[in-house]
Amino acid sequence: MSEEGWEMLKSLAHHHHDDFILMAVLEHSDDMNRFYETFGYFNWLKIPLHITADEYLSILTDYPKHSKNDCILNIASRVVWASPSLKWAIYGERDFEICILGIDQEIAGKTLESWRLLDDHVLDWISVVFPNQIVPDEFQKKLAAHYKYKGQ
Repeated sequence: MSEEGWEMLKSLAHHHHDDFILMAVLEHSDDMNRFYETFGYFNWLKIPLHITADEYLSILTDYPKHSKNDCILNIASRVVWASPSLKWAIYGERDFEICILGIDQEIAGKTLESWRLLDDHVLDWISVVFPNQIVPDEFQKKLAAHYKYKGQ
């Protein structure tokens, strides 16, 4: 949820010939239902690709009427960005400071230059959010079981 992130998202969408990006805040169902009951909509977006990074950030900081603290940038701890072509999706979790990209093909080049396969470097980056900067074995096992690149 940054300017650099928007450029990467746009590049990924353009590569797959998507016309827009879907984005949704994923919280516990009670929280999502409470947001809907309070504001009359879910925190889900259809983001056009023609907007600038500043406009993207403006969308993320836009808030429901009379509730400045409820913008996506403030309240979202888990977010998903998805391709309408179903060729890619990204799950992001703020607590672990990580995003996980699921994609149906390998993409070389600038589009994904800041992304890495799940390896020891990634686990080192994640370690900063854990006590004593040690990633629990159970967390590592689950992460590897669900998200390790099949070619590894």
